[in-house]
Amino acid sequence: LAGFGGDDVDDRLDTRRLDLGFNYKRTPASQFWLKAGSFSSAEKTQGTLGSDPLTSRVEVSLPEIAFRHSFETRGGHLISWGSDYGRRDTEGRLRTDLFAAFGLPDFWIQHADSNIRERSWDLYLSDVHQINPNLQVQGDLAYQRHDRRADDEVTDYISGSPGAPLTNSENRDSHQISPRQEAGAGKPAGG
Repeated sequence: LAGFGGDDVDDRLDTRRLDLGFNYKRTPASQFWLKAGSFSSAEKTQGTLGSDPLTSRVEVSLPEIAFRHSFETRGGHLISWGSDYGRRDTEGRLRTDLFAAFGLPDFWIQHADSNIRERSWDLYLSDVHQINPNLQVQGDLAYQRHDRRADDEVTDYISGSPGAPLTNSENRDSHQISPRQEAGAGKPAGG
């Protein structure tokens, strides 16, 4: 309710990021590349919102890895292929004392919990071929897969007794193959 108390919230966000990479060049046109990374965050909120006490915690975890390999064949093809994988996990918890502003602390406590998991995996292949000094063709093929699962649950505790939880779930998967062709006139890169 507007004007029914003020907001006094303490919010703390901690984040961490780590990336590691490796590159090995066998020849000018043949190299391997590997990258691994991890990101995490934790946000804690505590205080009052409209005179109602609340506590909240949201944690995010995001590991990922990627690999690439490029090489040149004797027939003049430059082949590149690789893969990426990433996952994101988000967990949220919210606790609210809904009637504290009305002088009834601990009468109606609401718990809202959320869990989301998202994953992606990509795979690609590319071939660049120099037909002659003035004509280059390229063909690419990519496969992408993504899935998401989300679960939410809200439970009301009235006078200490839990009510029936309200739940919601989502589960989505998608995948696609994407071909692409190109032809270009002109000198090759670096030529």
